[in-house]
Amino acid sequence: MLRWAGFGLLFALLMAGDAKAQFARLRTNDFQLDAITTPVLGSARTIGLGGAHTALAEGTGGVPFNSAAYAARSPWEFRWYSFDLVFGITLPWFPLTTNDYFNNGRGEGYGVDSYRFVDIGGRVQFGDIGAGMLINSERYTINTDEGAVATRLIHIHFGGGYSLFDGQLVVGFGPRVLQFSMLREEILIDPLGIQRDTPLLESIGVGFEAGVIARPENIPIRIGLSLSTGVNTPVTDRGGTEAAGGLVLPYSVRIPWEVRMGVAWQLGRRPFNARYMQLKDVRGELSIANRRNRCERERAQIGVERGARFAESLRCPDLEVHARDPEWRRAEAIRREREERDLELEASAAEDAMYTLWGDVYRAQPRRYLLLTMDLVLQGATENGIGVDGFLRQEVSPRGRGLSFGLHFGVEGEPWRNRLKIRAGSYLEPHRVEETSRRLHGTFGFDLRVLRLFGDDWFLGFVFDGARDFVSWGFTIGVWH
Repeated sequence: MLRWAGFGLLFALLMAGDAKAQFARLRTNDFQLDAITTPVLGSARTIGLGGAHTALAEGTGGVPFNSAAYAARSPWEFRWYSFDLVFGITLPWFPLTTNDYFNNGRGEGYGVDSYRFVDIGGRVQFGDIGAGMLINSERYTINTDEGAVATRLIHIHFGGGYSLFDGQLVVGFGPRVLQFSMLREEILIDPLGIQRDTPLLESIGVGFEAGVIARPENIPIRIGLSLSTGVNTPVTDRGGTEAAGGLVLPYSVRIPWEVRMGVAWQLGRRPFNARYMQLKDVRGELSIANRRNRCERERAQIGVERGARFAESLRCPDLEVHARDPEWRRAEAIRREREERDLELEASAAEDAMYTLWGDVYRAQPRRYLLLTMDLVLQGATENGIGVDGFLRQEVSPRGRGLSFGLHFGVEGEPWRNRLKIRAGSYLEPHRVEETSRRLHGTFGFDLRVLRLFGDDWFLGFVFDGARDFVSWGFTIGVWH
């Protein structure tokens, strides 16, 4: 009898423990949606280096890590004008559907019926100035009693930057916008079966971000610092019971403040921090010479018309009077048009020759290197925070209610000269959910140069990110540098 009583007591205690693990249902709007992402997202190189990218941020894809990326030129961007574009999409497919993406310990993957992540953006540079925009869209769909409802979070980064001391110090600044939307998904009854979204609500919040990267020319070290303010997107009044699509709404959607500090150190003969040398203004110098030649011709014609003594009193390149002979003026107009064409051809040839020389110098640089990089990330708290997963389940599952931090490490090298780059990394994911343990990731990736097309060498790449209850991998293709 005592044995069975002991078993009964143990069973009751276990059931009580399970009951404590259950979350209460959301009843009021007294919570915020903690919308910050903790797994590393970005380019294949960024993921392969474990997210240690604050000191390396270049191009459009580097903007979320450091806004100085708006004006941080890569070594191959030696032309005065340059641009780059990014586009990526993630859809439900094996093995991503089994991932504990939110690290909530439930082992249910994303915990939604469908999801879609899209990145799109671009950046342009004019000499020392750069500007651009990057849009990250997260869309989660869940089926409720009122039909399919989608939650969409759009993160928009846009701004500009400036490089000083020939690119040895780069600064950037700009707003970051968070748009929160609830949409009802409907399928139109037509031959194409087009999906239509009916907006249920929409709100927008704005914050700011700034960053700096130090890249001293003769020292193989880079240091990066990025600061982002929090973004609050008001949705409804706190403490009410407002709902949309059958889901109780948060009173606000929040991305907390974030601080990123990074350092990168490169070993080997390959230059790490090359200066950006602006092309000599060949076109401007040729234009000045042409203008002076035109002035001297016109002054000589004025001497024929009004006397040599009068012409000698005039000064080039700005004449106070002009030649009057209509025949001479028609002939001069033809000469000037021809000179403009010749100047354009000569300047273009000189610029192309200089860019070709700079390209040859870049390609002749030593290839062997070993890059070590490290980041520390601090993230602020979200008062009364609930994760996206908890919101979609309509459960009071706390997330981000305290400060969190992440550590990121990466290493990269080129063991097969001008053919293969390998990188690996590890990172401790910021801990936003108290009910689960911290999660350590291991990452790996490589780029293999495979072919030459359209005048460029192209590579095929692979990237992997694995942790407890989390595995992601993918392929990429791009221009080899």
